Amino acid sequence: MPNVRGATHLLKTQLGAWSLCLLTGAALVFSLLWHPAPPPRYQGLTQVRKQVPSRMAGFTLVGDNRFSEPIKQALASADLLSRSYRNDTTGQVVDFTLIGGTDRSALHDPRSCLIGAGWRIEDDHVETIAGTAVPIRVCRVVSGERSARDGSDVTEKGTGYEAMYLYVVSGQPIDQVTQIRSQMLASALIGRKNTPVCFVRFMRPLLTDPQADAASHQQFAAFVSRMWETVRIPQSQQTADASGARAAAPQVAVQQ
Repeated sequence: MPNVRGATHLLKTQLGAWSLCLLTGAALVFSLLWHPAPPPRYQGLTQVRKQVPSRMAGFTLVGDNRFSEPIKQALASADLLSRSYRNDTTGQVVDFTLIGGTDRSALHDPRSCLIGAGWRIEDDHVETIAGTAVPIRVCRVVSGERSARDGSDVTEKGTGYEAMYLYVVSGQPIDQVTQIRSQMLASALIGRKNTPVCFVRFMRPLLTDPQADAASHQQFAAFVSRMWETVRIPQSQQTADASGARAAAPQVAVQQ
């Protein structure tokens, strides 16, 4: 009797193993043969483009910036916008970038991209956009050595930028990329796959002279605040394209 039970148990184990192998094989074949269509290109920035001014807060539009082919391929389903502005008095250049999409592949963590390209991120923290309560991530993006913001201790070498960025999900500003991915995953699980997400980024070159850099920072913050008030991120692709409705921006303050 024990032998019969042992043989039966062995047979069940073998059947279970074979079933698992068959399921794994079927899943592998399915993954190789199934090629879902890529998500449609997001068009939610159509109205936003019309709102972006050519002159604002003492800055004048220089022109549109080109995205490299690798970036365009990586963000194939996203709508991309990047423009440079120059201060009419100081000549300071500010870059303004928007990346919009409803697919998780349209999102990226700018810190990972910059570190992968050989940059170093310093003083990474959260502030609010000037004149508002909107949280925005602020950091310095450095190549080589940079002096501290107060000009102490470190010899100036290399290049660097000050970056301010945030995400807007269905009209709500968020400063953490992990929160974005969690929200998009949750939306996908409950069937809401058209959750609009926009990545908003501002950048300016850091200056060697501490006083000049502080003044540049103030001009930069004013530019960011004015742009945030002027350009409203759409709550959904449908409302942005069909009616041109703009998402209500929280009444608070700002800051690649």
